[in-house]
Amino acid sequence: MRFDNSLIDGRECNGVAGKFLIGLDSDDGEEFPRDSQEIAARAAHFKKFAGGSILTDEIQAGLYETIVFWVSQYITTVQLTGVNPQPRGSRTSTMGQYMGWGVYQLFPTKDGRQIFIAVTGNRHWTGLCDALGFDDWKNDPELNSNHKRGMQKPRIAERITQTVEKLNYDEVAERLYKTLVPYAPVNSPLDLVEERQMNEGKRWLHLNVGADHFKLPKLPISMGTTADFSVRQQPGCLGEHTDSILAEAGYSAQEIEKLKAARVVLRSDKMLNVESSKEQK
Repeated sequence: MRFDNSLIDGRECNGVAGKFLIGLDSDDGEEFPRDSQEIAARAAHFKKFAGGSILTDEIQAGLYETIVFWVSQYITTVQLTGVNPQPRGSRTSTMGQYMGWGVYQLFPTKDGRQIFIAVTGNRHWTGLCDALGFDDWKNDPELNSNHKRGMQKPRIAERITQTVEKLNYDEVAERLYKTLVPYAPVNSPLDLVEERQMNEGKRWLHLNVGADHFKLPKLPISMGTTADFSVRQQPGCLGEHTDSILAEAGYSAQEIEKLKAARVVLRSDKMLNVESSKEQK
């Protein structure tokens, strides 16, 4: 995405900027995260009128990274407790139904996980049949279009379920990967902490609180003329500055220790007054 400051009316720099020139490459997809888009565009706008000399900035954003950013609080909590939160409910996506796709849903695997499989064209259908051994369906004239497969969606889903639930997630994923069928895991917040795309893409902010180390998602955008997001200051612990503040107020070291012993004040190496997952083990 490119953002052209030269097309912005300078009189609007304190309000909603006018005339954004935003072009999306075909790979960006139609569901580009609008919140990230607006944040980045306004940042480029601000930099222009704060004395910046660059008229054009390149903005990159990812849908996956945006979703991870939206669940930041759960990712932080699970690193503190070591326990994944309960799902907030589940539903079947209606997009496949609206688009007429025969396969566009979650399927359970043998090892208790779920895998999302999408078949949105004949090439995907051929790949799915190769991956799961559906040789009798591969060239079936009754299933050779999205419309025909959409009309038989329950029948197709039942057979895929019966096959996939006999295989572990990794085996299903490997088969679909080799046959170029779109698929995705269902990750928990704890899974995301070690997730390959987030780690190799350097999409984490690294926080140190006492003896604990945490990862927090960065803003899901990057800008060509702006330094990468980083931790400006590590978060403070509970009562981290208790001693220095009381000393500045005139309390002696002995008086401060008495106050802490009586739990009138607190000095801790924790960010929250809970046990971390490491302490519970």
